[in-house]
Amino acid sequence: QSYLNLKTYLLLFLLSTLPFFLKAQVTDDFESNSVNGWTSEGDGVARLAQNFGNPGASLEVLDAATGDINYSITPRKYLGNWLINHSANDSISLDVNVNSSDPDTLVNAFPVFQIIGPGGRAIGLNGLQLPSNQWNRVAIPLDSTEWIIEEGNWNAILENVTLFRIRAEYITGSETVFLDNVRLSLSPERGQIKDTICSTFEDGTFDGWNFVDAGGVS
Repeated sequence: QSYLNLKTYLLLFLLSTLPFFLKAQVTDDFESNSVNGWTSEGDGVARLAQNFGNPGASLEVLDAATGDINYSITPRKYLGNWLINHSANDSISLDVNVNSSDPDTLVNAFPVFQIIGPGGRAIGLNGLQLPSNQWNRVAIPLDSTEWIIEEGNWNAILENVTLFRIRAEYITGSETVFLDNVRLSLSPERGQIKDTICSTFEDGTFDGWNFVDAGGVS
């Protein structure tokens, strides 16, 4: 009897602590034969690369090299309240392959990550350059000391992320950038929209606007 009670208590303890070990997260490995709602902003076009992933499939962004910097726009599952489930160990990571024979990297500093919302804007890994024609692991902690806060404050930004962009251009000439194994180590909470939404495009960005099944935005 005491042995059975011990097993029962142990099982209850494991079940109660399981959420701490299996924390919800948001990921994309593009193995579902779909881009899963990802789009492209700039002069590039996003599509599924079925046979060029790390491994398997990946998101492919073809750069037309006409001027506008390409950013991949994450789908809605990455948006919402990051703060409520945030911990000191959380991070963003992905694999990137810059496929190009052009050796000329971008001269200007562009961030790899941008998180934007009513509470402000933060950028991460500003000016990062990557070796071409190989898979590179790119990661950044969700720690305010690792980011540049351009507007607002860190907690206010995380409390309502309405746009999450990932850079998909590293060369001044033509290139094809592949993204794979994207991981946000927390699960955003989605709530009701409280603020009026208005895109004026005065900040020099497209504010996440894009076309579906068509070319990039410029």
